[in-house]
Amino acid sequence: MNPTLELNFSESFGYPLKLQFTPWDAGVSWISAINGTQYLNEYYEDRGLSLEFLIHQPESEAWKASIPDELLTALLRFEKSFLGHTFACLWFTSRSKYAAELLLSSPRVMWTVIDYAKYYKIPSEKALNLFSEKRTQLLSLHELPPKKFAIRLLEKYETDQFSLLDLNLIRSASNSHTAHQLGRITRVTQPVLKWLNEVPDAIHYKFLSQITENNADSTKSLVEDTLYMGRLLRVANISQQLNQCADFRQLNHLHDSLVAQLNRGRGESTVVKKRVFGAPPFEDSDTVIAIKNAEELLSEGISMSHCIYAYKLSIEQGEYFAYKVLEPERATLGLKFKNHKWQIDQIRLRKNRSVSDETKDAVYWWLENQ
Repeated sequence: MNPTLELNFSESFGYPLKLQFTPWDAGVSWISAINGTQYLNEYYEDRGLSLEFLIHQPESEAWKASIPDELLTALLRFEKSFLGHTFACLWFTSRSKYAAELLLSSPRVMWTVIDYAKYYKIPSEKALNLFSEKRTQLLSLHELPPKKFAIRLLEKYETDQFSLLDLNLIRSASNSHTAHQLGRITRVTQPVLKWLNEVPDAIHYKFLSQITENNADSTKSLVEDTLYMGRLLRVANISQQLNQCADFRQLNHLHDSLVAQLNRGRGESTVVKKRVFGAPPFEDSDTVIAIKNAEELLSEGISMSHCIYAYKLSIEQGEYFAYKVLEPERATLGLKFKNHKWQIDQIRLRKNRSVSDETKDAVYWWLENQ
């Protein structure tokens, strides 16, 4: 049987169009025949057809059989993880034993080479030679440190489809001042690296691997509030206490204990507590009510189990203002004066939980209509 694969798409496209794929042993190339004229495609020109589609065509039996089973499995797995690179991967692995070995041992390093070669349209022979380099040296193509820990981070990273966004996150983490400690992270995901790139010292948090898209914002607020309250209460070892929290339960316990200390430790007189803050920046509505003095601010912090009282001084200085949100959910709104205008700093439910999209929309609607 002829191991060359030929597919006729003339009927589908309404004009004479055929694609031909040469067999594995000859090095996989693809040739387009349009209106009788043949074009040999470069390795960086993806035809938009998946390998999964090709191997299930009735005409592909001999062509598929020419691909070693282990590599076919790896190629199909590669295709699911890295969109738009299937044919470049076929082209390289069918011509270079080094490329085939790299695909099997480290598909993400394989992707970095292919992505680099395709982006810069490196001449084919020069691109083939890249695969004979050490894996650590190949990382430098994308400005990753040529270290084994960077390869381990690439391989450990969890995602269904790898993209440049993922690579950029890994690059930032790998080049940070805490990069040598990345091995301590048990589970590396996009939310974890986003958080780590914003706050490199979060590498010390034992709960870091538990960060997800759903809890990243609320956890970040919880940590910021905990550190802020610790400084206000002059807790000398607050950073160490935070680092010792093994999970979210312990983090919440530390946060809540500081909230309790903050809310019960204020010794202002009744006269001081009832002293009215400056005029609120925006008028009340039926569902958004300004907090007008320290006593109301303290009561809000106690009833909502958060540290809004810590913003008392900023409110007195005209840099911050707090509101009660009554509907659609009971929440606390914090506005910050920044860049010559009032902006939303936070909208939080009890214990700093995130509000729903409905509540966000309602608050933004109130603010935009002032």
